[in-house]
Amino acid sequence: MKQVSNMANTSNGSLATLLILFTVSAAIHTGAAQFPVQSQNLISDNISVVEGETATISCRVKNNDDSVIQLLNPNRQTIYFKDVRPLKDARFQLVNFSDNELRVSLSNVSLSDEGRYVCQLYTDPPQEAYADISVLIPPGNPIIESREDIVREGNETEITCTSMGSKPAATIKWMKGDKELQGKSKVEATYDRMFTVTSWLRFTVTKEDDGVPVVCIVDHPAVKDFQAQKYLEVQYKPEVTIKVEFPQGLIREGENLELTCQAKGKPQPHQVNWVRVDDDVPSHAVITGSDLFIENLNKSYNGTYRCVASNSVGETYADYILYVRDAAPSTEAAAHGWYLSLLLLPAQHGILCMPAEYSTARNVTATCTGCGNETNVDLLYMCLSVCLSVRMSHPLSLSPFTRNDPPVHHGSPLGVLIRAFAV
Repeated sequence: MKQVSNMANTSNGSLATLLILFTVSAAIHTGAAQFPVQSQNLISDNISVVEGETATISCRVKNNDDSVIQLLNPNRQTIYFKDVRPLKDARFQLVNFSDNELRVSLSNVSLSDEGRYVCQLYTDPPQEAYADISVLIPPGNPIIESREDIVREGNETEITCTSMGSKPAATIKWMKGDKELQGKSKVEATYDRMFTVTSWLRFTVTKEDDGVPVVCIVDHPAVKDFQAQKYLEVQYKPEVTIKVEFPQGLIREGENLELTCQAKGKPQPHQVNWVRVDDDVPSHAVITGSDLFIENLNKSYNGTYRCVASNSVGETYADYILYVRDAAPSTEAAAHGWYLSLLLLPAQHGILCMPAEYSTARNVTATCTGCGNETNVDLLYMCLSVCLSVRMSHPLSLSPFTRNDPPVHHGSPLGVLIRAFAV
């Protein structure tokens, strides 16, 4: 019976102590709420925390005279009084308690925990400091959509990216390949204090955009490297080039010619045609797919040959200009020696002789000093003959081109054309 009485007395004593503690706390709390003073002696920090993670609230005192530190929630309910937690929320846990700090953690933070938390120091007058908790809610996976899956070169396309359910609102930027593009965004607030952001990107596509990724990048303090991408599929007209299979170099009478039309587009060209501009293709020419073959050339075949390729996007062509020159010298003529076709141009100290075309394996470029002063054609040719003979280490005989000789096109200004024969 005595043991029971002692236990009852002990229990009553503990209960009385707690009642006195909370009565004093409530009385002081009432007074502090009436006359709070914000002081630099009591310090706390604002906190941004991702939903579901842990926030830590720190109430720090620079100079404490044994006054009591208390932490209140946004509803001004006491979370911790010194190192005692009256609030029945086990998510609040004491991290540190001393004369100069009360530090409390809040786990599994939700949007309802957002608000202003109050640190109170019971001095005369009481002091307060504030810690604003902002809860960050990351957006869901961005959704990227395009107005059309396939777009033709030269047309405008529109791509949309949507970021939903975030707090605060996310920002969206666009990249096409390694180039940043500017989109247009709209922010909408939802009933649950969340935000949805939609961004539109419009641009004109080129054939170079085919296969290039367009990336929507979502920027938000709760997430990093959040993005979605879409690869462009662009259709474009064929690109056409003509390759000379043979012969190489100058084309002469009696030789054969083969041209290949190389066409690439998206979709692939469904038709490739050879035509001759302003005339018909020679009757004995053979066209096999993209190849054009003409044998035993003569000058009547001279002209522009066009390869035309087309697909569903459009039509493109490339031209080849055929110029057939005189046949190469016969073996009997060549037995007398080689010859050069030379272009004569004025030079600073004489006349510059440059190759216009040549029929053998020899070639020459030389400046003949002093010949530029000759006004007599015969003396000029004699001067040049001596100069070129020394240059080629072989005697030469010079003569002008005749009207039957083919014209020569050269990158330099057209001068006098001569032909030098080995003798």
